Amino acid sequence: MYYRAARHVGFVVSGAGDRQAKPLRLWGVFILTLIKLASWLFAPSKESEQAQVAAGRETVEKAAKNPAVTAALIVYRKRAFVGALSPAQVYCDGSLIAVLKNGSYAACRVAAGQHSLCVGSPSNKAQTILTPVAGEESFLRCNFLKGKLESVSKEAATMEMRALERVE
Repeated sequence: MYYRAARHVGFVVSGAGDRQAKPLRLWGVFILTLIKLASWLFAPSKESEQAQVAAGRETVEKAAKNPAVTAALIVYRKRAFVGALSPAQVYCDGSLIAVLKNGSYAACRVAAGQHSLCVGSPSNKAQTILTPVAGEESFLRCNFLKGKLESVSKEAATMEMRALERVE
């Protein structure tokens, strides 16, 4: 009696009526395998991503040749469970300057003056406008869920960045 009731509710999947469940499970495994294969094929390679970051930093730092008129820009991402496996791409004036993993930070030099920064893609609507002062440090926290960068004081940033690792 219990077996029939459990089978009717769907708790028991093995037995005589398993002929209908097997094709569904096989299709599910097949679709998951295809999704995983597509993610491997279309994921950007580490070398191309590092080359993009190097080119973007070179573009941003080329504008900041004179150290007297440059500012340090530190972008960090706190360690969090949500979005832990997805890297955050940080753009400054349309150039990729950093790819932040969960619990990491990156630093680069930018020219003093107004800059447009965003997370995800250069066409992201949630852009942060930053005007760094020459010779000073500007700290930005990456809010991965909202897809934006938040300006943070130096004291708060140093407290939050204690356990983070630097990425190049």
